Amino acid sequence: MARHGNQIVDEALVLACQAGDDAGFGPLVRRWHPRLLETLIRATGRAEVGQDLAQDVWLTVVKDLGRLDDPAAFPGWLMRIAQRRAADWVRRQARQRKLMAGAQHAAVASSFSLDASVSSGLVAEERSTLVRAALGLLSPGHRDVVVRHYLEGQTAQDIAAALGLPVGTIKSRLHYARRRMSESLFLERNV
Repeated sequence: MARHGNQIVDEALVLACQAGDDAGFGPLVRRWHPRLLETLIRATGRAEVGQDLAQDVWLTVVKDLGRLDDPAAFPGWLMRIAQRRAADWVRRQARQRKLMAGAQHAAVASSFSLDASVSSGLVAEERSTLVRAALGLLSPGHRDVVVRHYLEGQTAQDIAAALGLPVGTIKSRLHYARRRMSESLFLERNV
């Protein structure tokens, strides 16, 4: 019952905002900002980036809320905007890391006096950069499942419960993500 009541409140706030009542926007932000911020921090792995992206998402909401046809669709619409912003940020970071890794690799190749410990550290860093870049190629939904499973140590059952999805869906996303990352890493090594 509470969930249904919350949905009605959200719809009323969205309708008020769409009708030009700016007083409805503050309560809407207060209701959804914590979940939005959690989603963005989880997707990017950085609190300060999540906060910056949240501001960007809310600006988009202010600008585009009038075009939302179904006020009941607000939660999904908001999270899709957030996932796109996070995915764009992750892609930009992957491109920057790839460029930096290329520059580092060129510097390493031109240096003839590297000792073994420095060389192995650079190889590990390059490997880490490639894995982050491969992770950046995944959709936000797949990346979220991978991060929860491999970095946070959650089981497929825990992830399914947290996201409200069937366990089979989580296992499928993990399988797809592993395959996609493996393909990406294989292509990177053979370039």
